[in-house]
Amino acid sequence: MNKRIYIIPLVAAILILVGCSEFLDERPVGQETVDSFLGDPATTADNFEQMLHAAYSVFTISESSWRGNSHYFENMISDWLSDDVEKGGNGASDFPEMLDMRAWMALPLSTAASHYGTPWMVGYLGAGRANTILVLLEEYKDNLSDAEYNRIKGECLFIRGYFYYLLARAFGSVPYFDEPLTPDQYFDQSKLSPEELYAEIEADFSEAVGLLPEKSAWTTVWPGGRATKGAARAMLARVLSMEIGFGFNDAGWQDVYTQTSAIVSSGEYALLANYAVVWADEGEMGTESVFEVPCADFGGGYGSPGGNMMVRMTTLRQDATLTYGANTPTGGWGFSTPTQELFDEFEEGDPRRECTIIADGDYFMGDEIPTIISGDCPDGYWLRKYAAADPRQNTHGENNMRVIRYAEVLLTHAEACYHTGREGDALAALTEVRTRAQNSTLPKGSVPGDPEAYAPNPGTLADITATGGQALLDAIKHERRVELAGEGIRYYDLLRWGEYEDVLVNVIIPNDYFLSTLNPSEVRAAYQSHLIDGIVPSLPIPSDEVETYRIEQNPGY
Repeated sequence: MNKRIYIIPLVAAILILVGCSEFLDERPVGQETVDSFLGDPATTADNFEQMLHAAYSVFTISESSWRGNSHYFENMISDWLSDDVEKGGNGASDFPEMLDMRAWMALPLSTAASHYGTPWMVGYLGAGRANTILVLLEEYKDNLSDAEYNRIKGECLFIRGYFYYLLARAFGSVPYFDEPLTPDQYFDQSKLSPEELYAEIEADFSEAVGLLPEKSAWTTVWPGGRATKGAARAMLARVLSMEIGFGFNDAGWQDVYTQTSAIVSSGEYALLANYAVVWADEGEMGTESVFEVPCADFGGGYGSPGGNMMVRMTTLRQDATLTYGANTPTGGWGFSTPTQELFDEFEEGDPRRECTIIADGDYFMGDEIPTIISGDCPDGYWLRKYAAADPRQNTHGENNMRVIRYAEVLLTHAEACYHTGREGDALAALTEVRTRAQNSTLPKGSVPGDPEAYAPNPGTLADITATGGQALLDAIKHERRVELAGEGIRYYDLLRWGEYEDVLVNVIIPNDYFLSTLNPSEVRAAYQSHLIDGIVPSLPIPSDEVETYRIEQNPGY
């Protein structure tokens, strides 16, 4: 287990939440001000560090831990829109708005009442905290060394770019701010078009690449859970790939190749030898981690800060399991249940199936798990990657959030190589990922009676047979699906490949346990009604934000 949890001093949280204007206008005797907090050169760097901690803490905001926000985990929002998982949970009445969102029939609810309201809140909170630091950084830069200034600015640009990218993917078109607002500026803000928004995000990550050090170059600050040059390049590659799919800003595959090849050649990252270890405690902050959010449960229980909410959300439900042993979790909610289509995508002998999906007769924490086919578990499968590592800890869980893995970088690199005429390099990157899978075991706890042991893979995963052409591209797409399943990537892949609408109508809706009675043509029409400029899908902006701040609602809502 590798964690470094940042404790935020109260003054840093207050400064970054309230903003700087009130503190600059008044200097109450005996109380902290911006100038007293950052004006002493001996402590400026340390106090900027505490403000950065406050900005990074937004990555761990989850269920009810901030102003009563609803169920939320970034991966789950996108996975619910894909063909990899169904809603799960405790039947159709357990947060039915998830189903409305999956069928593109969501209603514009308030921020607190909607799952899509939380990324709106989280996105602006994260970007806003980064903006506050960026403004103060320019004012107090003379108190910092060049290296400190560059790193802090690069981290803030990464954080701002990350959270605006979250907003762009969920809502398509949103108001954009690059500095803190005063109260009179909150109202009647216009929205950037999707292409304009992506341009701003791309610019942030591009500048961050030039400012941030490589992971190995960090000396005075622990790099785990922090933005590095490699993380900024990986996020930039994600953004560029989406821009290519939408036809935005003249982005091209050579641009993606430039970023991914720099990561590969840096020598900073390597695949872990065993895929199963990636999702175990011992795999945290390993050589495969490009950007990972450390999580620790502080014991406050449901709704408290800390931990990783996806653990509780996706751990299997005890009441949907026929039998269970001494180690089986007892408090999971069983959301994001894998589909039969995802299960069938795994080839014979691929141990990534067992590492991703818990099926009838599989072992979890050393116990055999036979599951029932019900509304709680439509296809009889549970998502394993973030299932509770400690079966008696069913609050938020301490599994770190694996945001960007080197395996994703290699597969994006393979795709960029393919599209730039480097099919040999594409095959080499693809084979590196495949070979690791071939040499991997079954997941931790797969040995009967031993929750710590890894069972050997009883099967053999075949070699890749494609060498070029469409067959190679299809192999890359397949490998992305099985390698990255449950990590919030599949929906965006389908979008940028131009395949999502057909998959929605022909696969997702007809095969969904709760939605199969819907008319696919009506679902298609609903989806198309929410496209911005006929290209970018959008969820509804929370109704209270639209009404209070007079923001234009997204199309069709």
